[in-house]
Amino acid sequence: MCIRDRGWVHLSQNRATEARAAFEEAGKLDSRNTSALIGQGELLYADGRYTEAISRFDEAIQKTPDDVDAICGAAKTKIALERLQDAKTQLTTARSTFKSEMLVALWLGKAEEALGNKSVAETEYNVAIELADPQLPNAVEPYAAIAKLLASQGRAAEALQKLELAKSKLADTPALQRAFGDVLAAQGKFCLLYTSPSPRDRTRS
Repeated sequence: MCIRDRGWVHLSQNRATEARAAFEEAGKLDSRNTSALIGQGELLYADGRYTEAISRFDEAIQKTPDDVDAICGAAKTKIALERLQDAKTQLTTARSTFKSEMLVALWLGKAEEALGNKSVAETEYNVAIELADPQLPNAVEPYAAIAKLLASQGRAAEALQKLELAKSKLADTPALQRAFGDVLAAQGKFCLLYTSPSPRDRTRS
């Protein structure tokens, strides 16, 4: 496994210190390593160091202008920095080029939501759901995003329907459980956050 890939493995397992060291080493070995720059950007974004993060993402875009992860990384950092119109413009341009990329639709939806364009955001989240690959861990993200949006509008029943759809298509992950929990908490249904055993489970006890 190369140093760059090792960094992404560490990042996926929340080992930030090891990931940071691997990405830095990969960058030193090859200054053209776009993936290492994106990895560094993701770590800085997670730390809330947005100005530093966007510099890494922008550098990655300069080296590889069609890298979707770099584009979405830069755009989501702009959202965090409240540069909302800049983020929307960047993502709108990307959507016209990368029509089948789930991440672009997802983050364009988030930009629209931050700008207060809730109906447009809902449309983009639905597009992202259609584009999501059920085999990938990030497939849950557009479902969680639209459920949160719907719940915030008092449409909790619709939000739960979206999450039930996700449950029927995706693996049952902590991220999906958190999304259910967020919607139920928004309804004040805290007692339902503890899932009772299924009939099949009860027969085993």
